[in-house]
Amino acid sequence: MDYYGLLKKHNELVRNQDSFLKIILDPLGIEEWGNNTREKLIIKGLPEEWADIGIEYQDPYIMILRDLVKFPSGRLGSYFRLINSADLKGGQATAILPVLENKIL
Repeated sequence: MDYYGLLKKHNELVRNQDSFLKIILDPLGIEEWGNNTREKLIIKGLPEEWADIGIEYQDPYIMILRDLVKFPSGRLGSYFRLINSADLKGGQATAILPVLENKIL
C-alpha cells in the first residue's frame, strides 16, 4: 500500500485537531518541500532520501512513516512515527518491561 492510500484508508492516522504537530497531507506541498529540502541536503553532502515523505519501512509487524509536519513554530519538517501493524487491523499491542534482579533488561 502506498502512503496516501494508507492515510486515506486509515484516517485515524492523520487526526490533526488538537495535535502538537500538524501532519501535512497536500501532495503538492509535500513535493515542493521535498524538492527544496533535497537540494539543501545535496549541497551539504547529506543523503537526499532524507527528504522523502512516505512509508520508510514495513514488515508484518511494524510500519515506519516519515510525515511532513508543521511544528508549533510554523516550520515545516519531517517527523518519524512507528505504527504497529496490528493496530491497523483492529488489534492492540502490548508492551512488557522485563525486570530481572531489580534491573530493567
